Amino acid sequence: MPLVDRTFAPSDCFAEIRPRGHDKQLSPPIDSMQSDIRFTSDISIERKAPNMWNGDEFSSLVAAQTSWTLEKRGDCLEIVNDEGLSALIFGGERQILVETALFPASSVLDKASLDDLILRSHHLVPLSTVSISKIGTEDFYVAFGALSTESQASVVLEEVETLFENTGEFLELYGEFLKSEDVA
Repeated sequence: MPLVDRTFAPSDCFAEIRPRGHDKQLSPPIDSMQSDIRFTSDISIERKAPNMWNGDEFSSLVAAQTSWTLEKRGDCLEIVNDEGLSALIFGGERQILVETALFPASSVLDKASLDDLILRSHHLVPLSTVSISKIGTEDFYVAFGALSTESQASVVLEEVETLFENTGEFLELYGEFLKSEDVA
């Protein structure tokens, strides 16, 4: 099995979701989606493979977060916090990805300097990494965390909480590289 399995990522679920502060509707091409999990109509996840994380338990934990909403988006779960920030969760064959869009690449004033800062500082923000993903036809800087498919639901919840916290850190850290109208 290849080390990188890029048949699907949470970014692919951004169909009809408008990333924070962006008015443009996004419609990414979703072609060869493969998943180890199957969503049911009540936003629960059924196991198809042994040791897969329990989506029902995870949904219950999210429901306990009274300021969050949970919705199925294609092969992903979308969690929106009380500040309107969206995180998408996808359970693949080898890992669970939790991702949020930060800003479009087109809003960056000096991409080389920003990319240099990201590479030199990403270890300062725990449990989250920044990358560039195509959402629809546009490149976006995204923050994400990756976990084992054997992770407990409470650990996945902790990853979502941390991603929400780190998103503010990333936006503050990278804000000087963004066009002023794109700063959160």
